Amino acid sequence: MHDEGAIASSPGWVSRTLEPLAVTVDVVIFNLAGNDLKVLLVCRAYPPFKNKWAIPGGFVKPDEGLDDAARRELAEETAVREVYLEQLYTFGRPQRDPRGRVITVAYFALLADDVPTHAGDDASEAAWHSVYALPELAFDHAAILKYALQRLRYKLEYTSVGFELLPNEFTLTDLQTAYEIVLGETLDKRNFRRRILEAGILARTGARDGDLIFFGADSGKVVSDALGALRLKVGHDLKLVEPGWRPLWVVDFPMFEYDPDARRWAAMHHPFTSPVNLDYAALAASPGEAIAKAYDMVLNGSEIGGGSVRIHNQELQSVVFDLLGISPEEARTKFGFLLDALKFGAPPHGGIAFGLDRLAMLMAGADSIRDVIAFPKTQTAADLLMDAPTEVSEAQLKELHIRVRALLKVE
Repeated sequence: MHDEGAIASSPGWVSRTLEPLAVTVDVVIFNLAGNDLKVLLVCRAYPPFKNKWAIPGGFVKPDEGLDDAARRELAEETAVREVYLEQLYTFGRPQRDPRGRVITVAYFALLADDVPTHAGDDASEAAWHSVYALPELAFDHAAILKYALQRLRYKLEYTSVGFELLPNEFTLTDLQTAYEIVLGETLDKRNFRRRILEAGILARTGARDGDLIFFGADSGKVVSDALGALRLKVGHDLKLVEPGWRPLWVVDFPMFEYDPDARRWAAMHHPFTSPVNLDYAALAASPGEAIAKAYDMVLNGSEIGGGSVRIHNQELQSVVFDLLGISPEEARTKFGFLLDALKFGAPPHGGIAFGLDRLAMLMAGADSIRDVIAFPKTQTAADLLMDAPTEVSEAQLKELHIRVRALLKVE
């Protein structure tokens, strides 16, 4: 929001006076309760529209962002906090507010449960109202609410947003009831279930009534790490981990992973791992689809060995270096010895490295390899048993041609 005033002239700009303009935020919160779709409203304590119901909201302060303003106004007027808000639309009809030119940015959110509300700030009351039996609303809030309900109904068509209106555990019947309440119509049971099945959720998870499905939304690595950790946690808490030895091989690793910060491909294992497909053109065209000849051996959830088949062809190694953004000059400087070996004719080769300490940890029933390593190091790389590292004598330094200089203190 800008106060009326003159803007100083600068190249490409014309000095002029701005008209007064205010920015507000309004928050539409939906909730399913008692087989009804409800919205949270506040009763205005002051003019304009005194004693009229309105969507929670208010003016944006000069020193805060829109999202912060929306959360603050919601908390001040209704005591509702820690709600995920999604920006809905901007409403700016010139006559929408009798106090002057006001543009509002609307947000909306979904709650699965009735949350305690308490009116505050410029609201005399806060309460849940059925969207199908609304009182007369202040400003253009009826239009905002209509738009929010339309957005919610559209999102049901292409997202799992309906789940957010339900408790943690629900049946397909509960889900269908939620859809019917939001859409305001009765749905055929067979068609609805077929529609859910077509979404692939039940087919891919194999879920049945009474099952609990966990979802994650982020990059593939973040989701896999998070759900993997959750799976292990739930398995141990519910004592689902079976006793005995369960070894397995992990194969078909991706050859590359994309680094969005560096904007380039990086080797998933190391730059000398051979791809499964030796078609150089296909590798260069679709690096994200390349599979590496890499493998890990896992025992009871702990990696006890890993390795790969190496590249033994100079041309293929050059293609991989090029995909990784390693120039011929850099490759020669860092890996000249390897390139020379490939040039002279290296045979096909591979290997695997075993972690005997992890195998010993599993056999001993320990939780950490620190419990079985003969001389474990601390986080500072100190060996408590050998009292290492220790001070080095001048004779040893001289033998290695190392000279230690004292740091100069800057006053």
